[in-house]
Amino acid sequence: MSSISGFIDELNKQYNRQTDTKNSLENKSSFLITVCGIVIPLLFGFGIFVIEKIDRSYPLFIYLQLILGLIIIMNILAIVFAVWSTRIKEYEYPFIHCIFFDNSSIKESEVTNFSNSEQKEFNKNLIQQYLHCNKHNFETNQKTAKLLRNGQYVFIASLVLVAFLIGLLFSFPPQLNSPSQ
Repeated sequence: MSSISGFIDELNKQYNRQTDTKNSLENKSSFLITVCGIVIPLLFGFGIFVIEKIDRSYPLFIYLQLILGLIIIMNILAIVFAVWSTRIKEYEYPFIHCIFFDNSSIKESEVTNFSNSEQKEFNKNLIQQYLHCNKHNFETNQKTAKLLRNGQYVFIASLVLVAFLIGLLFSFPPQLNSPSQ
């Protein structure tokens, strides 16, 4: 294998790693959306319990409501970050079919240019295309990862608040309303 072929092979591997990273980020975003989508209804159920069952004269009642509301908002925000990270992005490809078509017909001149090009010229074009695509796709993945990371941070912070809320309830047990008859 020549050094040029080896270099092109390495660029191709890097391109494939960027594609794998893209897929991994999309899976993580979907997972975060799913988990938050499960947690939010549980929080609403707990909120209904707090509103209906805890006596309003409980000194921490308003704080419970505010913390619970903040937790729900944070989970929704985590979903927003995760959904935003999965929006459709323009990934680059080394050679795309579009350059060979003019509307629906094949551009014979482009096909001829490629088929008649010298190996050295073709390799140079391929290397430039891979370098451009790898750089662009890496930057796109970095932006996606930043959004996803923000969503994860917000979700983790909401879990800390849930633990704080539960600790508050166990430390200072509220008086429950008696069931209506």
